[in-house]
This record gives sequence, structure tokens and C-alpha cells, in this order.
Amino acid sequence: MPNTRNANAVRLEFSPGSLVQSNLSGAAFTGDWLWVAGDEACGIDRLRRLDPVGREALRFGEVRDFPLADLLDLPGTAGEEADLEGMAVADGFLWVVGSHGLKRKNAKPDWDHAENARRLAKLALDGNRRLLACLPIEPNPNGEPCLVRQATDGRRALRLKGDFRTNLLTRALGDDPHFGPYMAIPGKDNGFDIEGLAVDGRRLRSACAARCCAAGRRCSKSRSRAVVMNCAWRPWTTAAR
Repeated sequence: MPNTRNANAVRLEFSPGSLVQSNLSGAAFTGDWLWVAGDEACGIDRLRRLDPVGREALRFGEVRDFPLADLLDLPGTAGEEADLEGMAVADGFLWVVGSHGLKRKNAKPDWDHAENARRLAKLALDGNRRLLACLPIEPNPNGEPCLVRQATDGRRALRLKGDFRTNLLTRALGDDPHFGPYMAIPGKDNGFDIEGLAVDGRRLRSACAARCCAAGRRCSKSRSRAVVMNCAWRPWTTAAR
């Protein structure tokens, strides 16, 4: 970890084996506790607010890992990245959402053109990318907030019904005239990609991004589109299913 301390900086102190150490993609607060996610992990880290050093504005450390596989029956395997892109805290739950997007492998610099052409033609989908879930937050005997599969008050971890290929959200968006044409395009190819999440009671708001032409039209210039989806939710499936 660099020892340089900049004025007004926020320092996050991770241990060498932490699930999330780089590629941070989401964060949420509960009191003096910070929850963070990374887009190359399948878990969440919790950090405690500590006294700042020097002129730093905020400092968080004493990290603890919470693998998603311990909390949910995931649509994919425990080793597949979830590509978490948004987090929110509401009513005693930590909500998380994956990008829901496809991906394409990068070209290899030491491969020839034909080999790279075949490599780039293949699309992939990590099953845990299509994840929308809420996880109960419950204090342990020391008063520290923890993520649990089932809380003592009956709250349970829930995820949107679906499998590693599709879920209720992707099926609904596939029929939408605005989103549908881009659901089969990888996010980094300017296809569909979720990039944020907010929760307000029974309403979910997800920030989605795509760079695209108008559906069904050919054009020489692409346009960036940022859309906020606003939808209601109701309990769907449990961690055990």
C-alpha cells in the first residue's frame, strides 16, 4: 500500500487476501461501516471507519469478506465473477446487482490474426453477472453488521428468479423496443450494461448504459444512452432455491 497521504483523500485498507482489492465498482454505507464490491469478484467486503491519518478525510479498514456463495444459491458457480456494479442499503438489506451483460475476450498480442479472429467471435456470459439480490444485515454479538443468509427475525437473502442464462429482468428487457436490440451485444461493445442501483421502498432504480444507434436503423455515428430503469419489486425466491 502506498504511504502517500493526500489531503481530503479517502483511504481503504484491505488485507492481502481480501475479496475486493481493486476494480471497485460499488459502495454503500451503514453508519460507520462501508460495504464495497468489485467487478472481478464474487463477494462483498465490509470495512470499519477508522481515525483518519494526517490530512486524510476518511479512512476505512479492518476488512471482512462475505462470499456471495455463503449467502445465496447463485445462478452460476461460486468461482465465477458476479461483475457487481451497484449496491444500496434499504430496510435492513444490502442490495446488489450484476452488470447483466455479455462479454467478449480480448485479443492476444502473441496470437496471429486468424487465431484472434476466432477468439473475438466468441461471446461469454458468467452466470453470476445476471444477479439481482438483497442480503439481510444483522449485527453479531459485538454489534458489527454482518451479511447473513437468514436473520433471526426471519428475513432471508433473496435473489431474482432465474438461472445462469437469463432471469425475469433480462426476459422483460428482451421484449422492450429500446433495450431488446442490445441485450445480445457485450457491454464493452456498446451493448447493454447495468452500472448502478438505488432502492427506495418497493422501487428499484438501475442505471443502464449503452452506446447505440436507434433500433433497426443503420448509422455511421453511435450515440451514448444512459437510462434509469424504475420498477417495483415483490418477494420472489429464497436463498434456498
